[in-house]
Amino acid sequence: MKKCPLGKSMPDSPSTKAAQAPSKPFIKPGKIKTALIAAGLSLLILITVMLPSACSANKAALPKEKLSPDQQSLLAMAGYPEEFIIIFDEGNANIRIETWVYEDMERYFAFQGGTYAGGEDITSQQLKDDKYKVVPEDFVYALSPEDVTSLIGQKGDEYIDKTTGLKVIKYADGLITCSFSPDDALIGVSRTRNTIAAGE
Repeated sequence: MKKCPLGKSMPDSPSTKAAQAPSKPFIKPGKIKTALIAAGLSLLILITVMLPSACSANKAALPKEKLSPDQQSLLAMAGYPEEFIIIFDEGNANIRIETWVYEDMERYFAFQGGTYAGGEDITSQQLKDDKYKVVPEDFVYALSPEDVTSLIGQKGDEYIDKTTGLKVIKYADGLITCSFSPDDALIGVSRTRNTIAAGE
């Protein structure tokens, strides 16, 4: 819409003339309803367009764990693990204990504080791919439940573990399970995948 330059008067528009005529309403009730609906639709479209960008920005702003040289070497050789388990040992300065599982290699690799701690062969299973593209460095000690929800992109099912008394939240239909301390700090995560049954 072109704006009038400052200081320059414009001739009366049809809307201005209509406003000057007291016997005729500026906008009829039907037109007001139509205008409100149009404005509402415009706002809804704007929110729909902006919301994914805002969620992506929040996800990008979350902290990342720096991979160790041992982990980087394995990553360069085999890529990211299909499944993994991470535990933060609160009794030992929150040291990070990890197990990376590679079904294609039929082997898992363990790390303690980023240092390679050994590995063993496993029985291979065919895994289904899914839409949850999370990797080990996405999970950092003391992330809040809200942080994890932002990371995964959906809310989970929360319950209290009867053995530990800790809050547990299962995301992605149980494929990503996170444990939290009484202060709502992330202290453990398990990332699994569904397996392909024989004959599928």
